[in-house]
Amino acid sequence: MDDELTLEQVRERVEDVRVAMVTTVEGDGALSSRPLTVQQITDDGGVDFLVTRDAGWRADGQRVDVALVDEGTTWVSVSGTALYVDDPAAVDELWDDVSKQFFDDKADAIVMRVSSESWSYWAAPNRLAQIFEMAKAFVTDDTPDLGTKGEIDT
Repeated sequence: MDDELTLEQVRERVEDVRVAMVTTVEGDGALSSRPLTVQQITDDGGVDFLVTRDAGWRADGQRVDVALVDEGTTWVSVSGTALYVDDPAAVDELWDDVSKQFFDDKADAIVMRVSSESWSYWAAPNRLAQIFEMAKAFVTDDTPDLGTKGEIDT
């Protein structure tokens, strides 16, 4: 698989991913990661989450990375900047039954919008094709064709 994918194609591959690992840079420069529920992936490659208003790790304008993985065929790293929207209407737009499990009160939630700068991706064929490629490479002593990778500026 040598064809590069478009943002739309990569988005479609991860559209059902509900949990992402979000990495932020702490004040001392240390990296810190946490799982967050994906509320929405926008057409322009942004990713929206609901987070606790008093989360000690958040800072407007901070650099972040969002890691998305589907069922083992697509891995995505979204690099961008986090903006926090303290607007009840924006929270209402993203609120769902899953959100209720994480917040005692809807008023405790704010929107974390990751404005993406780029999407790096690694896309592989299904597991059977991956196994076949590995076996073929073992027998032929060639490099297996395990998919494609690329970067999309957003």
